[in-house]
Amino acid sequence: MAGLIAPHGGALQHLLTDEAEVRELRSACKDLPSWDLTAGQLCDVEQILTGAYSPLDGFLGKEDYTSVLESGHLAENGVAWSWPVVLDVGTDFADELKAGSRIALRDAEGSPVAILDVSDIWQADRDRETQTLFEEPQHCAALAWSAQRNPIYVGGQLTGIELPPRFDYPEHRRPPAEVRALFERVGWTRVLAYQSSDFLLRPDHHVVSESCREQEINLLLQLELNVALPPTAVDIAKIESFRCAHHHFLHQRAELNIVPSVATLPGSRALLHRLCVQKNYGCSHFLIVGNEDGVDEQFIAHAHEAYGVQIRQAKPVLWDSSSRRYVETSTPVKHALEARLLDGDALPDWLVWPELVPELRNAYPAKDRQGFTILFTGLSGAGKSTVARTVMAKLMALGGGRQVTLLDGDVVRKHLSSELGWSRAHRDLNNLRIGFVASEITKHRGIAICAPISPYLQTRLQMREMVEAHGGFIEVHVATPLEVCEARDRKGLYAKARAGLLKEFTGISDPYEIPESPELRLDTSELTPEAAAQAVLLKLEHLGYLRP
Repeated sequence: MAGLIAPHGGALQHLLTDEAEVRELRSACKDLPSWDLTAGQLCDVEQILTGAYSPLDGFLGKEDYTSVLESGHLAENGVAWSWPVVLDVGTDFADELKAGSRIALRDAEGSPVAILDVSDIWQADRDRETQTLFEEPQHCAALAWSAQRNPIYVGGQLTGIELPPRFDYPEHRRPPAEVRALFERVGWTRVLAYQSSDFLLRPDHHVVSESCREQEINLLLQLELNVALPPTAVDIAKIESFRCAHHHFLHQRAELNIVPSVATLPGSRALLHRLCVQKNYGCSHFLIVGNEDGVDEQFIAHAHEAYGVQIRQAKPVLWDSSSRRYVETSTPVKHALEARLLDGDALPDWLVWPELVPELRNAYPAKDRQGFTILFTGLSGAGKSTVARTVMAKLMALGGGRQVTLLDGDVVRKHLSSELGWSRAHRDLNNLRIGFVASEITKHRGIAICAPISPYLQTRLQMREMVEAHGGFIEVHVATPLEVCEARDRKGLYAKARAGLLKEFTGISDPYEIPESPELRLDTSELTPEAAAQAVLLKLEHLGYLRP
């Protein structure tokens, strides 16, 4: 009788050392150059150490890297491999390295995760890489992936010290060897992998369940969970959606696991890479729901021949209210789950199990229950602080249970950024500190009102990204003209700047980059503080953050 599918390349790698050697390696790390891993790099290291990327025992060297791009195979042994798993580093760090060097790889907190024995160092060819790896090199995800990578690649073998800790749902965070042992213990030989980074709702459950029934096969539900940031309420709700779906499968048919991820990349190469990981977890079949770019009969045949895994395709389903059943459709299905939740709409039973609704409501509260940040940006003397204080008073008078915090530019400078100067780098750092504090306030469903000058477009965009991960971001450009701000000059700063006594002063010797599309523009030379504040409240009501 056939057993479980073999790991890719024939053997499952396990690169973590025993406790005695770990102590020696930790001690050795003190004298080695250190590289702080990005979230994506840490994810790759974890997958290599646990065997999810078998047969790799480290980051690809230049010969393997080139072979993977050109032929989709490793150079040394000819094993099919679709994705260039390399360590990308900065030029200055690479200048300190040579073949034979050892590097201590550390997580974001500085703890050593592994040691890399360097075999190769080479310059990345980013254009060639993206053209080869992606059917659509201009796809936003492909561009983002490429832009975030450092210019120098390093290959070499890894020796594991310690996996990054995962504190939530440890019972579902099992490495390939543990999952395989479970399958063998319960007698599974044919296993279908369903992998997703999204919610698993009732229509998805129907499709997966029918696929398992038709193929008479067991199931591994694999949730890809982004490890770039600490878990959010949305992440917890996704996990609970998988747990809920798992509960509704037939007893002893399905298992649930969580795999670390950073981003789900598009294209057939990235899909083959995910398929290979599932093979190393013990899955002989891989389920695709709907149409994937590059997936046709030729691709499916290649996947089976090169990787030994069979791809099964299934059509998505819609709910037919007249027949009260799911029906297949050939077009992509959008259930607008997030929009329904943010609008406070009821969730139909055909879409969500009733026991999952509280988790979803917690993850996506209606807008009038969300936290949000208001960023007032503009020149010194534009009226930002005055309008911000007036808005704060009005919001506090409304009640509603959300706490309101004012992060005024001058006050933050005194208590949070007193050591910073006025260079562009220091201004950016000050604003990003404000953005971080505001994002924490927003995450806990409070209201943050920020009133720094915040002169630079890119920095304001970074602030927006930090906050919008947890709630609303409303940018208010206080567009009071320079001549009005300078005429006010309560602090005498413009006079000092004109006299050359203040360097890098916004509007005089340093630019203010005007917001391109803020949620609101105000000119306090034409509006009283009361009128300006009322305009802000009306905008908040229009956006749904305040009840009419």
